[in-house]
Order: sequence, then C-alpha cells, then structure tokens
Amino acid sequence: MLIDWFTVIAQVLNFLLLLWLLKRLLFTPVLTAIDERENSIKTQIAEAEQKMTLAAAEKNTYHQKNKDFEVERDTLLTEATNTANTKHKALLEAARIEAEALRVHLEQSLKNDQQNISREIRERTQQEVIAISRKVLADLASTSLEEQIVAVFIRRLAQIKGEEKERLIESLTKAAKEIIIKSAFELSLDQQAAIEKAILPLTSDPIRCRFDISSKTISGIELNVDGYKMAWSVADYLDSLEKVLAEMLNGHPDFQATSKPTKNEPTV
Repeated sequence: MLIDWFTVIAQVLNFLLLLWLLKRLLFTPVLTAIDERENSIKTQIAEAEQKMTLAAAEKNTYHQKNKDFEVERDTLLTEATNTANTKHKALLEAARIEAEALRVHLEQSLKNDQQNISREIRERTQQEVIAISRKVLADLASTSLEEQIVAVFIRRLAQIKGEEKERLIESLTKAAKEIIIKSAFELSLDQQAAIEKAILPLTSDPIRCRFDISSKTISGIELNVDGYKMAWSVADYLDSLEKVLAEMLNGHPDFQATSKPTKNEPTV
C-alpha cells in the first residue's frame, strides 16, 4: 500500500490548524471566562466573608450596646427609685417635723391659755377676797374698834426698840418740828393728846403733830416724819392675807398654811 504523503501532511496541517483555531477561538476564551468567573466567585466569597465578619462585629457591637443600655437602664431605674424613696422619706420626715412642731405649738398655746385663765382666776379670786375683806372691815368699823386701834398704835410706840427706834428718833430730830399722823377716822382730842404724849419720850424737842384723815387707810394709823413711816392698820393684815393667798394660789413652795400675827398685834 502506498502512502500519500501530501494527504497526510495536509491532514496534519488541517489538524494543527484546527487545534490552533480551537485554542484561539474556544479554549482560551473559555479558560479565560472560567478564570474570570472563578476570580469573581472568589472575590464575591471574600466580600461575603468580609460582610459576614462586619455583620458579626456589628452584631457583637449591637449586643454589647444592648447590654450596656440594659445596665444603664437598670442603673438609672435604681437611682430614680432610690431618689424617689429618699425624697419620699424626706417629705414624710418634713411632714412629721411640721406636724410635731404644730402639735407642740398647739400644746404650748393651750398651756399658755390655761395658765392665763388660771392666773386670771387666781388674780380675780385674790382681788375679790381682799376687796370683800376690806369692805367688810370698813363697814364694821366702830367707835370701840377705833379706840382699840389707837391703843394698839400707842402701845407699839412704847414698845418700839432697836434699830427701828433709832431710826424714828433720828427722823424726829431731823424733822421740821411737825409730825403727820394719818388715820382712817377722825381722832378725838383725847386720842390726839394720847398719841402726842406717846411720842414725847422719843424726842427732847417740842413737837407739833398734824392729824389728817386718809380714806386709803383702813382701820389704822400711820405716822410720817422726815421720810420715816410707822403704821399699823387692818390693811397690814389684809396685805399679809393678800400675800398668803397669792402664794397659795400660785403654788409657792415656801407657802405656810397659817399666818400668825405678832404678839404686839391683836387679831381683828
């Protein structure tokens, strides 16, 4: 069998040309497209991974922010609750203090009112007792009582002694030769003479007595000379009674239940 080398060579050339054309027109574009597609896929995958990473990071950030928000919310809520409780307690305490102050003020006002009423009652009672006593004694004054008052006054002049006697003698010495004798009633000439006679032993100089009537002196006699005063009257007893009543009604700790007259003073 004879080989047709021309045909063989032509077929070989055709085959090579076919391969070059396939490579040129098919394989290279396909491989290039495949490479580009692969690179595109890799890029997309990388981008997707990057996005997933960013998404995960954002998710973690969101969760952290959410946790921080919850912590801050709880903290703020706790602070608000504590502040509200503190203000509530402060308001309650302020209200309690105000109520206590009002109670104390009302109690003090009530106490003051009670004290004022009690004091007014005590003073009114005291005044009424003394006023009635003075009126009764003034109404009961009689000639025999007046004579007894003069006798008591003269006896006191005779019994005066010590420092009081020295003061009286000194006053009589300095006096402008006049002694004022005040009485609640008009003294008779005999009574005036008896009083002057009782004063004479106390001074060596002549004396002159002026006898006046004083409506303020209740059943008594008062001697005034150069600033010195010596008096005896029922008013002295009334003043003592007034003092005793005042001490008794005011609850004085040194109050004595009884008040006795001196031995030189008669009981009226």
